Amino acid sequence: MRWRASLTGSRFGRGVVVPGGVQQTGHVELDRLCREIDSFELELARDRHLFLGTSSMTDRLIGSGVIGRELVEAYGAVGPVARGSGASVDARHERPYGEYRRLGLRVMTDRGGDAMARIIVSFREIDESLRILRQAIDRLRRRDGVLRVALPAGGDGCAFGWVEAPQGELVVWVEIRDGLIHRVHIASPSFRNWALFDRAFPRDVLTDFAFIEHSFGLTPAGADR
Repeated sequence: MRWRASLTGSRFGRGVVVPGGVQQTGHVELDRLCREIDSFELELARDRHLFLGTSSMTDRLIGSGVIGRELVEAYGAVGPVARGSGASVDARHERPYGEYRRLGLRVMTDRGGDAMARIIVSFREIDESLRILRQAIDRLRRRDGVLRVALPAGGDGCAFGWVEAPQGELVVWVEIRDGLIHRVHIASPSFRNWALFDRAFPRDVLTDFAFIEHSFGLTPAGADR
């Protein structure tokens, strides 16, 4: 979010991130952005080493909150929750959109099925995100890529869209009537993964609850209808 604020003037990209893409490439030089990514990668490697080397943390994660792949597939789970149980599901790979059609995404998975596996997947996905960022910067240098696609103007109708959010696939359905938004339905990753949450505690102790919860990355607001 700090990078986004430097690039656009807003932590949320307001005024720059628009329907169909972005309005401009940003205010930060690409060389500086690459240095920021390199610095972040070094800090991440240090923090990951400390995290994985702290037994008081990893002991709470290894073997806790185990969910099998069959259960994940039966519930239609998404994101690191699904990929941490060996299910290779990612909207950017299954139904690629935008520049993901050209960036060669690698889906990160782990077969452990426990809280530790979900954390490992998240670490790997940060590495993959950094690789994709570097590819995108290279395309910007060569001016090879589309920053914004044209959207239809006016009229009524319905539209269905999806993106791969940090916690899994986010689905949106919108209905337009008389040029105004009439109805919106949102299925967030939390909404899709909450139902599986209570199945992750068959033999775990109460003190492991918080660790398992954080490994799911759920939010009550994400399940609000």
